[in-house]
Amino acid sequence: YNALSHTWGTTGRMVPIIVDGKQLLITPNLSEAMTRLEEVHQRDQAFKQLWWIDMICINQDDILERGHQVAMMRTIIRTASLVVAWVGPD
Repeated sequence: YNALSHTWGTTGRMVPIIVDGKQLLITPNLSEAMTRLEEVHQRDQAFKQLWWIDMICINQDDILERGHQVAMMRTIIRTASLVVAWVGPD
């Protein structure tokens, strides 16, 4: 798997996406990152893997799960095949 490390940016205007048939709201900054990753995915085989993205993979509404997962993030990032850091479109 690959991992995306990103800044959340503003949370005022969330963007809906569909994950496993259910709507999930993500920040505009993450939406932009995912759009850019998809563009690169079309050209680069290294990007054609599963992605671990904290805002999507961690239930943000469950404080216990979130705390447990955040504690594991160092290992998650260290064992990923590829890590991309996204701070914004600029």
